[in-house]
Amino acid sequence: MGITTDIEYFKKYGPGVSLFFEFQLSLIKTFLVMSIISLIPTIYNVIVGPVMSSKGSSLAYYVSATTIGNFSSTDSSYTQWNKYLNVIPDMVLMLVFITFYFYWLHKGEVIT
Repeated sequence: MGITTDIEYFKKYGPGVSLFFEFQLSLIKTFLVMSIISLIPTIYNVIVGPVMSSKGSSLAYYVSATTIGNFSSTDSSYTQWNKYLNVIPDMVLMLVFITFYFYWLHKGEVIT
């Protein structure tokens, strides 16, 4: 028996098992979308951010380079666009997660 994503298969074990795996599948899809969206500012900060590139090569500096901390407001290349490119995907992620929450809350009320 291989791995299956067919929720109908789990219904023979009862509604609790079926709902659990349906929730897990929905959660996986939601977090996959959220992780893809969160890659945009991470990659942008590493490529464009000028601050951490001259600090060193340790893991701590590399992780810091993926954040908005890789930009300095005193740097001449810093613009509002740098801030927006980090804030807008976070807002979209919150919207996706809140949408998932209300979708699952509604779905639970329909089932019960």
